[in-house]
Amino acid sequence: MMPMPKRYFILSLLVFIPFFLNWGCDTKSTPPKTTKPVVQPKVNKPQLDPKHRDARMEPLPDSTQVVFRDTINVEKAKSYFEPKKGYEVSLFASEKDFPISNPVSIDWDSEGRLWVISRPDLPNHDQLETEKYFNRIVLLEDQDQDGKADKHRVIAQKLENPSSIATFRDGAYLTLQGQLVYLSVEVVEGEIKPKVVRNFSTEDSERNIHSLTWGPDGALYFLEQNYLHFSENEEQPEPKVQGGHVWKFVPSKEDPIQGEFELISPYGLLDPQGLAFLMTGEGFIGAEDEADIHLLTPLMAGELGLQPHSFPKPLLGEGLFKLGSLLVLNSSHFPDAVQGSLVASSLVDKRAILNYEIKEEGSGFKLTEKDPLLLSHDPNFRPSDLKFSPEGYLTVSDYWSPLILKDAYKADDTRWDREYGRIWLVKKSKYQRVPKYSFTSEELKTWTLVDRLKRKEIWIRKQSVDALAQREPEEVLTTLKAWLKDQDEEDPQLEQYRLDAFRITERLKKPDYELLKKLHASKKPQIRAMAQLALGQHREQYEEALELLSSSTEDSHIKVRLAAALSLGKFDDIDALNHALSVFIEETDPWLEYTVYEALAPSRDVWLKALKDGEGFGIGNPKGVQFLIGDLEPEELLRLAVSEGVYRAVIFHGGVSIEMKKEALNGLAFLYSTSGLEQLLEILKGIEDEKSPVLETLARLLSNWEEEELTHKLDYWEDLSKNGKTSKLRSVAFAHWILVDGNSIRAWKSAIESSAQLKDFLAGFAEIREEKVRSSHFSDLVKIAKNEFKSEDGAELKITVEHQKLAVSTLEWVFGPEDQAEQKLDVFFTLIKNDDLVEPTLRALLTIPEFEWPEEKIPEWAQLVAEAVAKYPVEDQDTLTESIEFLESVLDLLPDDQQEAFGKKIEELKKKITPKEDP
Repeated sequence: MMPMPKRYFILSLLVFIPFFLNWGCDTKSTPPKTTKPVVQPKVNKPQLDPKHRDARMEPLPDSTQVVFRDTINVEKAKSYFEPKKGYEVSLFASEKDFPISNPVSIDWDSEGRLWVISRPDLPNHDQLETEKYFNRIVLLEDQDQDGKADKHRVIAQKLENPSSIATFRDGAYLTLQGQLVYLSVEVVEGEIKPKVVRNFSTEDSERNIHSLTWGPDGALYFLEQNYLHFSENEEQPEPKVQGGHVWKFVPSKEDPIQGEFELISPYGLLDPQGLAFLMTGEGFIGAEDEADIHLLTPLMAGELGLQPHSFPKPLLGEGLFKLGSLLVLNSSHFPDAVQGSLVASSLVDKRAILNYEIKEEGSGFKLTEKDPLLLSHDPNFRPSDLKFSPEGYLTVSDYWSPLILKDAYKADDTRWDREYGRIWLVKKSKYQRVPKYSFTSEELKTWTLVDRLKRKEIWIRKQSVDALAQREPEEVLTTLKAWLKDQDEEDPQLEQYRLDAFRITERLKKPDYELLKKLHASKKPQIRAMAQLALGQHREQYEEALELLSSSTEDSHIKVRLAAALSLGKFDDIDALNHALSVFIEETDPWLEYTVYEALAPSRDVWLKALKDGEGFGIGNPKGVQFLIGDLEPEELLRLAVSEGVYRAVIFHGGVSIEMKKEALNGLAFLYSTSGLEQLLEILKGIEDEKSPVLETLARLLSNWEEEELTHKLDYWEDLSKNGKTSKLRSVAFAHWILVDGNSIRAWKSAIESSAQLKDFLAGFAEIREEKVRSSHFSDLVKIAKNEFKSEDGAELKITVEHQKLAVSTLEWVFGPEDQAEQKLDVFFTLIKNDDLVEPTLRALLTIPEFEWPEEKIPEWAQLVAEAVAKYPVEDQDTLTESIEFLESVLDLLPDDQQEAFGKKIEELKKKITPKEDP
């Protein structure tokens, strides 16, 4: 099951504007006595308090850093930017000339105007009533085309919690508290009243729907924050959705407030934040709580309300803390080196526009961080949103604020900013701007609009698709066919053009299924994958959908197989589900595995009945069956009709007894006409993950196998001790090699050939069954523990601390003559003085009763044990408890004049033990 984070100790004021859930630049707990700006040295970069970790990093919460206010001056703020080499930054607009304080979201419309959400009411929006702090929508225009705004219009204000904006036709969609609304600018002057498109929840004022993003299919996507509930209508009060999802909205041709909604991702990402798409349609989602970026396609599998069985693999792994916005860079203004890369605004970690190279990896992608497009050394710089301008420039809204996190500061803290806000343009020096296009002229030919699909610019393609959707469908369809026929068959972008054309036919409610079949047979796996998703969408209207999807489960590319499995999971037909599972016959990866499990989860009753009745589900696909049923309860698992997949699921199940696993191994042996031991060895040999939860159990099962069968595998054990894929397997192999040989001569000779093999030998020492053999290595173990060991030929082996720890631990398993026992104690009390060996040595000492200690050594050794306990990690409470109980038993053996002082030392050590709570 997916692990659920335990932390929700901070509810940010700005979660409902998810761009701003961040640590504050300044973290003083009390407001300063004055709001007068602090005078800063005249340098190119700010001189921050030494407690500030880095000019590009946020201070710790208890920092006493003085708020850096130098960048109130716009030109000074600009001087603190550090753009990527060959790039430059210019100011488009600021609070000095326009009412755009605290801009949280921006978007450009078809007329080249910039829509800005201004949020001066933050943080205590429920306490400010003056007009100065009204939330507003501001329209900025650059009439003389000099790259700077020169005109503005406030078209709406007194808005409750606006968080995101996306322009459309003559207006824009806007997310308010609990609502998706539409604003139209048909009215020349005056404020505009928003028209409600759909109501969402108002129960959590700290969160909101957000991140409105146009996809390459012409649909509007947005994210739903955690804890929001949605009710379909007033007559149905029960919530249907609980947060963290991705929504899709396709506006109607007739009316922007009408259209079709679809919940495309039922997976409840925790605090999703930021959404971006490749031209193919594959999407990326930022997850605030996971501090990472996720691939959208796998998250589209499953059904609302079903708990995902595992967390999908993130793209970064190392985490991206507190991002604001995501965007795929597609603009001919920028050089080829950055085309198609992912950019992300970082409000906290680096105050930067980060840049990630996107590379195909299995069924997903790998993101590699490159030089950022822009860094700022200004701790007030807060890049909240990213969009491309009509000229192809990267537009950055700067929320500009010393403080961000609500709960870290009081609402009346005078350091909260409500006045400032900037819009910056990031450009490539000496690169041409994108030509200006018109989209609304009635003289504009349909062919011209279609031909603009060749442009790299997201903004141009989006405006063209919107304009085409308003034209007569038959005219557009005819033009699309003629345009595609006119394209060069050798054009590497032809497949993308076909995909774009098909999406336009979808938008016109007249999907071209012949074109979809061509996409299904595309030479590009990315295009074929998108065709599988489209077939799933049209499965009820297109009768060939099931056949085409089923054939794609054998596709040569894993990305296509994943998409096919996702779509096949939407069918109730058992054959379709069987085909979905069949993708396991080929290569898999974490994204595909997650997708298949979640895609088939809604039909669990259907395929589970087929498995119980032996109706052929999963035949020839044991790997898929094993994966699918691997987390069933043991009782339910054992009721299934026997098959190879069921046997393997039993073997790998953590809750099934060793006896049942052995029966399953014998069942596999019957199917393959081999022995249960043969099957166990093959399974062990195939496990590559050192942390596999079943590895330890199966290794233990192997050690308990009948000795007579084990002796027939001499060559196998020798080979496995050197070439096994996990250290655990190699260690067990050494022990069995010794068992088969009847002595350790050959195994030991092999072990001391290298440090790695010696470590494996020591790790498997406890598995050696013959005490006589273990005892014969006593002196070797002592020398290794003391780091005095040399190989027989005189060559020195590199003995590491890990070797020493293993040697100490394995000495526990040596029970030789009395002189060995005394020598062992001497060794332990020599090694316990070594800080690196305190833990294994103390644990080893606890295995020897105090009455076996030489009487004359007890005072000295008792002190050494007490010192070891004082150094011992507090996390291991069991060993600490056992150690203190041991010291208490030694107390009575000490001389009378030492007992009181030693008793006080024991009482002091007891403070390391955390009292257990009563059940």
